[in-house]
Amino acid sequence: MLMPRPSRPKAPSFIVRVSPKAKRTEQRRLGYTTLRRRLPDADWPCRYSLSYPGKLDEPGQTRGPKTVLYFLHGWMSNDRSWFDRRPTRAIRDHWRRRGVAEPVVASISYGRAWIFGVPALREHFLRQVVPRVEAEVHARTDAPVERRLLFGVSMGGINAAYLALNEPDFADRVVAASPAFHDLTPWSGPAEIHRYARSSRAFTPAVGVATGFCRLKMGPQFASRAEFDLEGDIFALAQRNLGPATPPLLITSGQRDLFGFDQGAGKLTQLAEDHGATVRLVRMPKAGHARIPTQPVADFLLPPGT
Repeated sequence: MLMPRPSRPKAPSFIVRVSPKAKRTEQRRLGYTTLRRRLPDADWPCRYSLSYPGKLDEPGQTRGPKTVLYFLHGWMSNDRSWFDRRPTRAIRDHWRRRGVAEPVVASISYGRAWIFGVPALREHFLRQVVPRVEAEVHARTDAPVERRLLFGVSMGGINAAYLALNEPDFADRVVAASPAFHDLTPWSGPAEIHRYARSSRAFTPAVGVATGFCRLKMGPQFASRAEFDLEGDIFALAQRNLGPATPPLLITSGQRDLFGFDQGAGKLTQLAEDHGATVRLVRMPKAGHARIPTQPVADFLLPPGT
């Protein structure tokens, strides 16, 4: 007798898939020109997509001073996620309704899982990827990049925070949506995982996944726990580096986040306030992981005085 095949588990709700036809329709409707690039490197292969408002061959459409928005995607996604996600499409719609100049979007990816808590990867992004992106934007727009914005979701949210804390002059404003802020380390065991899950009201298997990610991507990069505490612990880093020079931060979180990251969002916000940094926390009571409040994010990223 043949045994029934097990049903395929559903994909996590925070991973969004859009058909190729939908992508083409969206791009045509919103009037963007998107170019995809691959930066080959033996140690840190990177792929990025550049999205320009309008058509590149239209006179006046690509002239004048430019803002670049660096978008850092979440775990298991890729450099196309800026264009696939409904909330980010809504952010662009909001900008158009306001009639403001839209930024060039540089959506960055080092694969499905990566973390800027690793100094070598962060340096590769700053010294290799950013100059290449901005040289291309300059060449296509006939104007230098004058303003940078940074926007990350989940894994990308903590990556944005690592950049803001280590390189405060990099971006003018930083958005961390459902950032992966937690107290776990690559050496956290089952007892510590269960304590964290209870205190943050997280789903224990999801916390195990987060710990496994931390162990896989960060553990081999640090020689010891002391070295991790110096470079990889986001809260220890915040204690040392937060201050008035930190770029303005917008942190958003869902209070039903299955990873328990809402607790970490509140903790980092309190640290920022204690150290004199400009920070705003937007909590969504009924939202889960990686939900993005469209209007607060869109307004926060606008130029001052808009």
